[in-house]
Amino acid sequence: MNILKKIEIQEKKNENKVKIKRGRIIKIGLYDRKEPIIGIGLKNKKNKIGLKISKRRAKVIFYIPRRGHMIKEINVFWDKKKN
Repeated sequence: MNILKKIEIQEKKNENKVKIKRGRIIKIGLYDRKEPIIGIGLKNKKNKIGLKISKRRAKVIFYIPRRGHMIKEINVFWDKKKN
């Protein structure tokens, strides 16, 4: 069996386990990546939105200012616990 096929099947299994309680699906294009990040946006209190990504196993927290649409801070945290 192809290694890429195995990874694809594993990603599908991981996606099924993710439960969406609240939030909306967000698509973000980053400068470093060719593919945009797609995930579930969870609203926080202090004008920040947390993004959970099951496929790439990353958390993205970015700041949205009150005026304008520019995103000032983008921090990417990779989850090492899930392997």
